[in-house]
Amino acid sequence: LPAPALARVRLRLGEVHVALNESEAARSRLTEIGPAADPDVTAGAKLLLARLAAAEDKWGEAVKLFEAAQATPGLPRDQLDTVRYLTGVGLVQLKSPEAAVPYFEKATSDPGPVGTAAAARLADLIVRDPAKKGNRGRAVDLLDAAVKDVAAGAEFKSPYLKPDELRAVFELAVQALTDEGD
Repeated sequence: LPAPALARVRLRLGEVHVALNESEAARSRLTEIGPAADPDVTAGAKLLLARLAAAEDKWGEAVKLFEAAQATPGLPRDQLDTVRYLTGVGLVQLKSPEAAVPYFEKATSDPGPVGTAAAARLADLIVRDPAKKGNRGRAVDLLDAAVKDVAAGAEFKSPYLKPDELRAVFELAVQALTDEGD
């Protein structure tokens, strides 16, 4: 089997192991993918390895792998905003919220649940940033965008953000705006 085809098989096997919750076996297969792999296979392997690291709370490793996946030309366009969002989440976990901002900013361009979650996370960072005191309008706009497609009386649903997390950001924003007189 030619090296690129073998790499594609290893990626698929890694995906199967991930689906079966066999992280060590997945990691083993994914790290066997070498430089002869097609760019989309390389990007897919880095993305899966990053998700495995994030699931194990190894955020430093996850962020490096998410950034590497973004830099790989084979990353499918429809996954780019998701990877940007996950990079931002990782940076927040690493206590680097200022570094997370550009990733969330870019991910807000996604018209789906990734963009919604990125808008809410970015609003949270703005509200928590003391330097933004007296200028929280951007957070309000982001929160408005995050819920614009939620029907009145319907529950907010997202695979990237729990309703309680979104509610907490709204409450924090209201409190900050009230305290600051914005």
